[in-house]
Amino acid sequence: MSATGLVRVFTDGGNESRTQYIHRVKLTGLTPGQKYTYRCGSKQGWSQNFTFSAMKAGSDWSPRFALYGDLGMKNAQSLPRLLKETQSGMYDAVLHVGDFAYDMNVDNGRVGDTFMNQIQPMAAEIPYMTCPGNHEMKYNYSNYRHRFVMPGDERGDKMFFSFNIGPAHIISFNTEYYFYVYYGIEQPIEQYRWLMEDLKEAAK
Repeated sequence: MSATGLVRVFTDGGNESRTQYIHRVKLTGLTPGQKYTYRCGSKQGWSQNFTFSAMKAGSDWSPRFALYGDLGMKNAQSLPRLLKETQSGMYDAVLHVGDFAYDMNVDNGRVGDTFMNQIQPMAAEIPYMTCPGNHEMKYNYSNYRHRFVMPGDERGDKMFFSFNIGPAHIISFNTEYYFYVYYGIEQPIEQYRWLMEDLKEAAK
């Protein structure tokens, strides 16, 4: 199996205007519960091999989550345990509820680069689901929006989404909209309308 993805150019808002190329690939036709080994790259070079298991089908099972926020790049004391437990198969998904790296934009995005490398052993193997916190607001959340892609928000324009896993319906929404309204007042309005419709659909 092979898949071709898309690339987006990301220019950090710092004084160096560092440019990165963010690659995204969506895999389809996976067999629920099946384990896959994969790598990413091109003729210019390839990553190491990673493994993941496609999400189980149905709702008659209990998903296991690692749920946390405020994970910094320095002194991340919980990270070794999280990596060990993820690789031992303890979790089905991570829910990281805001505040990444402290902060991803620092040093023209290099702190974000280091942080992404630190969480790679988890994020490469299980879904790493996120929502932004106040530490992500710099440059209109640009480091967050370009580094993380969530269901139904592939371009990072909304920063709110929902998904089903087993019997659970998970909703992620951005409370920071209400504190940083200078980025636009349309976003919290759109988020509220979406949330009402999502809850109605989930309650059926």
